Amino acid sequence: MPDLLIMCQLVYPELVSTGQTVTELAEELVRQGMSVEVIAGPMTVTDRRTQVPKRLHYRGITIQRVWGTRFSKLNLVGKLVNHLTYSMSVVWQLVRRRVDCPVLVFTNPPFLAVIAAVISLIRPIKMIYVIFDVYPETGIQAGVIAPNGGIARLWRMANQWCFHRATKIIVIGRCMETLIRSQLSPTDRAKLCRMHVWADDRQITPTADRGGTDRWSTGGKCVFGYSGNMGRFHDFDTLIRAAAQLDPDQTHCVFIGEGYAKSAIIRLAREVNLRCQFHSYVSREELGAVLGSFDVGLVTLKLGQEGLSVPSKTFGLMAAGLPIIAVMSDESEIARVIQDCGCGWVIRPGDVDRLVTVMTLASRMTPDDRRRMGAKGREFLDRQYSLTHAAATLKRWVIE
Repeated sequence: MPDLLIMCQLVYPELVSTGQTVTELAEELVRQGMSVEVIAGPMTVTDRRTQVPKRLHYRGITIQRVWGTRFSKLNLVGKLVNHLTYSMSVVWQLVRRRVDCPVLVFTNPPFLAVIAAVISLIRPIKMIYVIFDVYPETGIQAGVIAPNGGIARLWRMANQWCFHRATKIIVIGRCMETLIRSQLSPTDRAKLCRMHVWADDRQITPTADRGGTDRWSTGGKCVFGYSGNMGRFHDFDTLIRAAAQLDPDQTHCVFIGEGYAKSAIIRLAREVNLRCQFHSYVSREELGAVLGSFDVGLVTLKLGQEGLSVPSKTFGLMAAGLPIIAVMSDESEIARVIQDCGCGWVIRPGDVDRLVTVMTLASRMTPDDRRRMGAKGREFLDRQYSLTHAAATLKRWVIE
């Protein structure tokens, strides 16, 4: 029996989105002496054809991959079916086996905690609930769930029950902590803990000579780079419209990743005549070099998403020593981190003129000035936001 059982649909070799975040955490927990098992679903994000072993040992982690459908996540119905089939397989796994260790439950899929809570009625389970995305509010903000409809009401009732059944409730940001605290009963508030998001700061490091390699064939232009999910919750409209007003002889934008909104982003870029590059996800081994090829990192989050989601890609940019432009509310966790360490700028979504001004300023900075600004983020990450620190914090809560 492992020291910790993790339940999350995505994990290695699907190193994108939550899959990479959970894999990095599990690796570090193993380095810190814990035995870790993950119950994951089949690959559906980057590869829906390759078969991977049902039971896999990777860097000390035991990965048990259960059955589930493999529809494209870009289709809402297909994604929901994937969630449901994976969840049914998890139920079967937990019913047929004895679970004597703590269970770490992530919000991927969103209703996974409900399953663990139901199983806890059958046998005692120490359920540690890690909230990466807040539902149903995230779905409401995206316009796919009616704010006062039956689904939203039922979901909130299920949340309250899960909070009550959980041993600990972990959130990943100050604004998320405030929101979840407001939803908890006085008794359950004592279970609430906050930890920070992390990046693999061992594998991703600052590039000594960022201008030494022109990976994107831009001829020495200032490269603004985005790497990560392109979902419903990101404000690419402001970003694309601002980038289209920059001097194309001095600047270039690169967008790396996949997601529901990618096709719409590409169409908008064409409409506003933005000459840029779009690429799919890169491997984990290549990510550090890719981030190191950027001059300025980009992150974005729509208004209303503060407290509901925390873009973990930001910490990869900080690990790479990049100055960061964040298009989001200054009340969001990421905006507060950037302001705390002084490693970039925060622009309110919709303020295209201000974003043009900031991007122009960043492009005209000397490489040394950009490097010094980015170094503040890396130093801040090393002090407070390292993967080692995050895993040690979680380990302490698990063994309490």
